[in-house]
Amino acid sequence: VSLTRNEESAHGKVSCALHHLQTVTTRYTITNNGTRKVPCLYVEHSARADRGGFVIKTMEHCEKQVTGWARYCLAVEPESEVVLEVVEEASYQEALRMTDSAIAK
Repeated sequence: VSLTRNEESAHGKVSCALHHLQTVTTRYTITNNGTRKVPCLYVEHSARADRGGFVIKTMEHCEKQVTGWARYCLAVEPESEVVLEVVEEASYQEALRMTDSAIAK
């Protein structure tokens, strides 16, 4: 979070803007209980749409990606477990009025 002070607005009120960078990680755990290798197991991930939309940052194992969606290909050995962590980021601003009542919240 960073803080930027804006000077008086047209209405004579002082305000500032809070800049947020939010990161969310989704963990997929895949277990192969079989006796054969799975050469390519697809995991499709959709990004969150709140906060103006999140951007998918994880590129490892990514086969295809468009805005807000990505497909990952994982090879899973017999009787083993694979973990895929997908990281998303959103950057947004929050206006904050510089009045006593707004600051007290």
